[in-house]
Amino acid sequence: MTAVKIASQTKHIDIVTCVAVLPIHDMRIYAGEVIAADIFTEGRLVLGVGRGGYASCRWSDWVLPQPRPARGSRESLDVLQALLTRDEVSWDGTYYKFAPLTVMPRPARSGGPRMMMAVINPEGIYHSTKEALQTF
Repeated sequence: MTAVKIASQTKHIDIVTCVAVLPIHDMRIYAGEVIAADIFTEGRLVLGVGRGGYASCRWSDWVLPQPRPARGSRESLDVLQALLTRDEVSWDGTYYKFAPLTVMPRPARSGGPRMMMAVINPEGIYHSTKEALQTF
């Protein structure tokens, strides 16, 4: 919601979020949150996403679900992009399985907000460029 507050005080700058570690979110819920922020920022939202660097984190110390493996982050990104760009989405993947649903309202910008992928290794850079995502 910080992005929304910043957007309310500006009119011309893009609002870039911090990195959302996709495997710890349910993309069906997260897509709705992203769309709300996109609408409130009048289409100026730039979403930071990442796979997560779990090697240095002990998840048992957090009150969070065990994250999906890195390969699950690929599916999380695919689900998120589908929910932001298509009117109705159903999914039958490894980590997500759900009947047709529509996230409402729809994003302010056709196709949803721009995304930037946080990467720290060559494999991440490869996957980001393969998807035509900007990296940071």
